[in-house]
Amino acid sequence: MQSLLMTLIVGQKFQCAQTTCFPFLSLTTANIRNCQIKCLVYTQCKAVTFHESTLNCELFINISDQIGNMLSDTDVITTITIDETRYLDG
Repeated sequence: MQSLLMTLIVGQKFQCAQTTCFPFLSLTTANIRNCQIKCLVYTQCKAVTFHESTLNCELFINISDQIGNMLSDTDVITTITIDETRYLDG
């Protein structure tokens, strides 16, 4: 079993002005929970942005300098992993 704590930010997404901020993976998921589970699968994942209207899930690696630089978007939910809260059984 794996677990991870994440901070939920409704209505905001990363303003990616540099290539280090672009998602490393984009895929379609049924809901925000499935998007968060995809982040759990990839240990390098630090954040996800889920677009509710398109069901698009974006996974991010390098977002440390982007948290204070976000854009309003009523269609998205962004979640950011909380450092040192990823637990793997086994």
